[in-house]
Amino acid sequence: MRYLFSALGQRMVNDITGQKGLYAFGLDGMFSKRADDPQAGGLPPELRKALRELGKRAHTVIVSGRTLAELTVRTKGAVPYVIGHHGLEGAEVAASVGARAQEVCAGWKRQLDSELGDRLQWL
Repeated sequence: MRYLFSALGQRMVNDITGQKGLYAFGLDGMFSKRADDPQAGGLPPELRKALRELGKRAHTVIVSGRTLAELTVRTKGAVPYVIGHHGLEGAEVAASVGARAQEVCAGWKRQLDSELGDRLQWL
């Protein structure tokens, strides 16, 4: 693995960004340290600048379990696209996708309740 923002990484990006590609990154634990405080975390200014440069050359996105609103505040426009809630928010995700995900999860919960009953209390 090569560090993307090293001199070698930058040369590699320059070589391949003429091609259509996608650079997808996580936020927590990758670009910001995991924190006990969920409100903590964000991108350091120098990293935001580097990501903006990359975004000028290639499709660039940050995907996170955080909400789209949280991502927008923490990334401050560093990348052209942010996707929140593990893919359920952003990048033209239809509202029906979130509704369908809730339906599916509710169905799973009903099935687990039915089959495991009281043994689920520890969850």
